[in-house]
Amino acid sequence: MKTKLLRLLPAAVLILYFLANLHTLLAFPLVHSDELWLKGITDEMLRQKSFAVTEPFFDLYPRVVHPFRLLFHLVQALFFQSFGSSVWTARFLSLVTSIASLAVFWNILRRSSRSRLLPIIGTASLAFNFQFIYSAHFGRQDSLILLLLLTVYDFAVHRRFSAIKLSLFLAAITILGMLVHPNSLLIGILAFALLIIKISCKEAPKKVLGFYTLFTSAGFGLILLIGNLLNPGFLIGYIQFGESLGIESTPMGRIEGFYWYWFKLFRQIGGTYELLDLRPEILLLVSMLLLLPCLTFFARKKHNHLLPKLWEPWVSLLGINLGLLFIGRYNQTSVVFLIPFLLLAVINGIDTLAEITASRKWAILVSLALLLLIPARLYHEVQNYAISQPYKLGYKVMLKKIDDAVDDHAVILGNLNTIEAFDGQVFYDIRNLAFLDEQKTSLEEYIRERGITIIVLHEEMDYIRETAPSWDFLYGSDSYLDDLFAYVDEHTDFLVEFENPQYAMRIAKYAGTYPWKTKIYRVKP
Repeated sequence: MKTKLLRLLPAAVLILYFLANLHTLLAFPLVHSDELWLKGITDEMLRQKSFAVTEPFFDLYPRVVHPFRLLFHLVQALFFQSFGSSVWTARFLSLVTSIASLAVFWNILRRSSRSRLLPIIGTASLAFNFQFIYSAHFGRQDSLILLLLLTVYDFAVHRRFSAIKLSLFLAAITILGMLVHPNSLLIGILAFALLIIKISCKEAPKKVLGFYTLFTSAGFGLILLIGNLLNPGFLIGYIQFGESLGIESTPMGRIEGFYWYWFKLFRQIGGTYELLDLRPEILLLVSMLLLLPCLTFFARKKHNHLLPKLWEPWVSLLGINLGLLFIGRYNQTSVVFLIPFLLLAVINGIDTLAEITASRKWAILVSLALLLLIPARLYHEVQNYAISQPYKLGYKVMLKKIDDAVDDHAVILGNLNTIEAFDGQVFYDIRNLAFLDEQKTSLEEYIRERGITIIVLHEEMDYIRETAPSWDFLYGSDSYLDDLFAYVDEHTDFLVEFENPQYAMRIAKYAGTYPWKTKIYRVKP
């Protein structure tokens, strides 16, 4: 009976964790336009009953139909049909996949550690990591990619299969990842790196790499075929689109971008993303890396069998970093992919040292200390987050204020973070205006031809205009801003304004720090 209760305890804790997070899905983090962007594509796929669609709110902004998100949109569509289309549902999907990630992580720690306490410590450290919670509450693909990364690690390190079966399982996970996000390259590199470790430790034959490469290449070829059926010649357009997003193509550009990626993580520079204080994790990473040669040296003397366990998390961290470097797109939210493997490196390091010294007392003391530090740090982070945004207005309150001011038949030009206020109405994102010159059309013509009747402007547009070109990348070139403000002065009637401190400013370090305003204008007939 006692054993059965102990087995049920992790599941019960995960359920409680799930329920606690369920009530705060919209409270943290602030709703980001990326979530609404992806939601908009899924809604359009459901509306058109086709995967060959692009965002309806972008008509000048360049977009490409491609297959590298199909699985994500399919799963999101199933959730939307079951629970309704909303940001809450998009975040609910992320929470469900994050709970699954915790279950897989628990299983990895349970299999790798001789201690009963260390798996609890490791899983709690991940569950209460503020950046992990951020990802679990964020309606993007990050949580699903993390689940696939951890599943690859579990299969490659702890499962015992034949070379063909192992290669087939890892290739299948990698291919699924390709249908979630282009960052799935990280999954492929992780699998490849772990297979090399298994081969070097004589735990797998060399042919396993050949099988994995063959199966993955075949799957990638099938995905390219699907992409060409949806949009013939899509790959050229997709590569060009990637370049427009700032993906570096030169080796030096990638290296420089990689340096600035880590610099921004350390300095907590997140752009439009609420990047939390990651300095403890980065310092822990450096400290453990310095200890690694010592642990390796002592393990080699009498405990050779411990070397794979010691090195596998570090090979994973290296593989993911090399993947980011190879992709050349450094999104700060990608740091969540590294955190579980850093924690795994720490837990495995503690466990290895305990076995080398044949003493587990100090390991228990360290574990108990961590058990006290984890909730203390989470409390500290929550307090800092609350203090950092003294001015507040909830997302749903913002939507209601906009909805009350705008009639149901309006055609809107505005920021994507307001789109949910206009259920079923025609909406154009303001980022389209950055491509007016490229399309050889004027702002006035753009508004007239689309029958736009309402313009919603956040005060951040004034700030971006005043500080140009520092924040041009948020909405493209600032060349249209003077024309936009001149048009608003001459061709619109002011309707309403309201304080919107958290959503009228997308730059994360300024959101909630000032009573920023949202203004709504009606275009004159």
